[in-house]
Amino acid sequence: SVGGRSSSPDVDIRDVHRAYRRMAMRYHPDVSTTRDSTDDERRRANDDFARINAAYEALRKRRDGIGEAVTRPGSGSGSGQVRWEKR
Repeated sequence: SVGGRSSSPDVDIRDVHRAYRRMAMRYHPDVSTTRDSTDDERRRANDDFARINAAYEALRKRRDGIGEAVTRPGSGSGSGQVRWEKR
């Protein structure tokens, strides 16, 4: 599991952005895998990175009032996809 932090409506967006950048750099597939990594490790790194990006995008859109996040179960290791619906 990546992150595991909850968000509050009064969280400063700059703090969210800093946390996103820190996690994106840590879990980026080019950084978190090596030439000797297995296909499963590479796939997991890609999944983790995609979840980090989806979570940040969801928070950004929520802050901007673009839509409402609707999560649905995804395939694989407990990942979900975020889909947006207009309010």
